[in-house]
Amino acid sequence: MKKSKYLIFLILSTVLSFNLISCATEAPYTDQQKAADDKIKEEIRKIYEAEKFTYLSHVDITVYKGTVVLGGLVFQPHDRRIAIEDAKKVEGVKSISDQMEVESNAY
Repeated sequence: MKKSKYLIFLILSTVLSFNLISCATEAPYTDQQKAADDKIKEEIRKIYEAEKFTYLSHVDITVYKGTVVLGGLVFQPHDRRIAIEDAKKVEGVKSISDQMEVESNAY
């Protein structure tokens, strides 16, 4: 009787441990997710290139699972706002992290 209780306890604790580990482990980055992220990045870049009054070629774009990180330099605070607004327009964008720096002396 004591052995069976111990065995049940051991099995339950093992199952619980695996469940906790699987919850804490991030799902792998699939080829499908990478393709979707690449498409988001490409769409943002196209929008930036089409901007007539704002130069956004210095903006670095990184996308991971729909989260867009914008970095690099912009010349004016207005350019930063435009870059964020344009990125929000793209389908599939879940969130945006603004890491851009305004460098008004970059001319």
